[in-house]
Amino acid sequence: MRDWDWSERYPGQPEIMRYLNFVADRFDLKRDTHFNTRVVAAHYDEAANRWHVRTEKGETYIVKF
Repeated sequence: MRDWDWSERYPGQPEIMRYLNFVADRFDLKRDTHFNTRVVAAHYDEAANRWHVRTEKGETYIVKF
């Protein structure tokens, strides 16, 4: 947040979106993000300490977070 100057204490959506894109670009988060993807199920596997996530397209991901 130190590298971002907010225009006001409670900014509107456009500025918040610019900030989120700034952070995503700064930390290279977009390469690990699937946009326009709807999650239809998520089940936690305690033994494996992982989530099993299924999308509406039938894709399945096993993830830690």
